Amino acid sequence: MNAFTRKLAANPIENGRCAAKPFGCGQPVNPTIDFRDALSRREYNISGMCQMCQDSVFDDDTKEIFTDDAEVWERNQLAADWGSI
Repeated sequence: MNAFTRKLAANPIENGRCAAKPFGCGQPVNPTIDFRDALSRREYNISGMCQMCQDSVFDDDTKEIFTDDAEVWERNQLAADWGSI
């Protein structure tokens, strides 16, 4: 692995890519258009996985819990982060 590929593998989010294999697919990602909702964008910032890779990792039951009301979930998370709850 050369210095360029080491940098890409080290931080896929800064490089606008999905995480490298075996965790993701390594494909280019545009966070403003490639995700279906705020929760998926947030997961990308945590794991570096694109929407397709997230879909392959998380099952339908998990998606139903959060995507039905992702904005409420995100507000609650932000409030918890600030110690408001």
